Amino acid sequence: MRVLVASKVQVTISHSFVQTKKKQLVGPAYYANNMLNASDLNEFNQVVRNLLDNLTSRASSGDSRLKYAADSARGPNDQTIYGLVQCTPDLSESDCNSCLVQSIARIPIDCCKDKIGGRVVRPSCNMRFETSFLFYDPTATPSPPP
Repeated sequence: MRVLVASKVQVTISHSFVQTKKKQLVGPAYYANNMLNASDLNEFNQVVRNLLDNLTSRASSGDSRLKYAADSARGPNDQTIYGLVQCTPDLSESDCNSCLVQSIARIPIDCCKDKIGGRVVRPSCNMRFETSFLFYDPTATPSPPP
């Protein structure tokens, strides 16, 4: 899927990868959400927030080869919530953290408040959460370094 956003920045969206032709730290964003509402909203939203905050810390502290983290957490009614965050590898720890924190802050405003899934994609980072889509394999062997 290709989306043309402000300033003629072209973003290519794949399950978890963002590529840009023009670098911007935060820049314009693409928002998407699952149409279904979550149950036990306060607990669900808190679990999502905690999961994404934890993943942000892990991804932003990654080295220049890996600014990515994915995991899951137990939500209300024993529901599994999957989360994924990623920054482009050229970002510093501080810039990656800032980009993801600002993206997560948009969840209740522009994106996916009270929904069972959503994503925010920016030129330099993206985040996603879902209850029905396992987009990482916790048992996979890491790829060898390039």
